[in-house]
Amino acid sequence: MARDVIHGNYEPKLERVELEKLLHTPETMHDQFSLKVSPSPMPSLHLDPQLLLYIHRNALSNACKYGKVNGPVTTRLSYDESTKLLQMDVLNLPGPEHERLLKLGPSATTLVFAPGKRLHKKESSHSAGDGAWIMQKCAETLRGKVSIRFDSDMTVFSLVCPAKRFELSVKPEHFQIPKNAWGVAIDDSKIQRKLLSRFLSHAGVTESRQIVKGYTNEEIQSFDSFLVDLVQRNPNDYFLVVADENLDITENGTLKVTVSGSECIQKVRQRLDPILEARMLSLVRSANDSSQDVATYLSRAHGFVPKAPVRSSSVVEAIAPLWEQRFNCLPTTASSSACAASPDLSPGGPGLSDFLSLVVNELQANLDAVDELCSEESDASLKDTWPLIWEKLHCLKGDLSSLFNTPSIEQAVVEINAMRGKELPVDFEIRWGCLRSLISDIASTIGGKKLQVDGETTLSGDGRKRSISESCSSGDPKSKKLRSI
Repeated sequence: MARDVIHGNYEPKLERVELEKLLHTPETMHDQFSLKVSPSPMPSLHLDPQLLLYIHRNALSNACKYGKVNGPVTTRLSYDESTKLLQMDVLNLPGPEHERLLKLGPSATTLVFAPGKRLHKKESSHSAGDGAWIMQKCAETLRGKVSIRFDSDMTVFSLVCPAKRFELSVKPEHFQIPKNAWGVAIDDSKIQRKLLSRFLSHAGVTESRQIVKGYTNEEIQSFDSFLVDLVQRNPNDYFLVVADENLDITENGTLKVTVSGSECIQKVRQRLDPILEARMLSLVRSANDSSQDVATYLSRAHGFVPKAPVRSSSVVEAIAPLWEQRFNCLPTTASSSACAASPDLSPGGPGLSDFLSLVVNELQANLDAVDELCSEESDASLKDTWPLIWEKLHCLKGDLSSLFNTPSIEQAVVEINAMRGKELPVDFEIRWGCLRSLISDIASTIGGKKLQVDGETTLSGDGRKRSISESCSSGDPKSKKLRSI
């Protein structure tokens, strides 16, 4: 995400955000940190949670590094209903170099947010001094601004950005896709197909009308023809179509070609009679969500949904406005009892154990595949095999993004994003060793059933977010000490 934000390619993912819950992370579960909100309770707001988390975590990190050692750090949240502005302040007591910062006067504030600048003498060797500058870029992406004030008795970091109350025109439990609607989805990942079935169920599609494709190369290659035929044979029905963007066709474990899900949708729309096409809501689902990526998806399909944990409320919040925009109506039911039953993946549910086993097996299979591509026995150089390695990393990113909201998973996704590109990343082998260790720990935690299903944030491993350097030294035989990333 940070890379896309820096280059102006990140498109904010606005969703319902409960700020008190969002900012109450494992890192802040300590007496050193406190959170104050006004009004209390804080209303749900329409914001990008990842941008807010990035800004807040970096503000807390800086407060701990440069403020009073083990001193209290306070986060203040306030929302002004009249101006629709959110303000987040992070306060800390003066640190060892505070007097020097005061002598710099107003220039200190300017220098803090300049790229490559470090105002403190003590800094880890791998830091480029761009943290505050990236925070500023995140704030600008939110159409807001950041500032910092050095007072004699404290330092105050502030974010101010516009935010609207989150409101749906229908309650999630009352939204109901019409009974004559089909749900058709395609993905080449076993985990994603399982989650897509759940996605369609949460959207309200009856089980008998759910079709999930992508099990074989033939299903991927013939998807557009299959969908055209299905729509033509059911001219009076509605169709909710969800397609993964990157559909890999493999042969004996080797990638042959990647089919674009959005292009498949575009072909279907072009082949259908306009009257039939008007009864279809087609969505692209992808882990690649830069502004250029999303613009491409929207030029071919009717909408885009990012890969994220599949929860009943989040599915309805994503589908309801798209359905209303597409069909100029919002179908409802008197109660949630009319909704389709979704697979029971709740803690203790009969489907939980099988799903977690599938997750662990798929994560391990992709880890092993990257290891094989990186092995010394491989004839090709890493540069030659990088496109194949990236395909496997992209699969890992998509599966991780769709599972649970935990700091470790978010960290792994960030590390994968940082390696995105056509060329082999610098120090890839070192970075892969660290990333592999982190994902292995995630798989072990999932296998131990220590994570709650349905996207609830829980602790992993020892109950805190590990730094990537800690992952490198965790004892994984493939781990190596990380240099600058």
